[in-house]
Amino acid sequence: MVTGHVDEAPALREHTVVHRRTHGRQFTALVRPRGPLGGTWHVERPGLEEILLGHLRPGADGPARDAAGNTAGNTREAA
Repeated sequence: MVTGHVDEAPALREHTVVHRRTHGRQFTALVRPRGPLGGTWHVERPGLEEILLGHLRPGADGPARDAAGNTAGNTREAA
């Protein structure tokens, strides 16, 4: 679980974002990292409840997506 300024959200594009929310200028996301996180994120290890709810919330009903909205593991572009 990462929290930071909304302007830092693009730094997560290399990682899988399971769920995200924005409150004003604050951005919080449940992230499956693929290496070190760039930026000045406040990082907390999510509990089981946060992980389950992150996958069950609206917008998390399909495959996990990166910060740009791309499906994890899908490198093909739409025609």
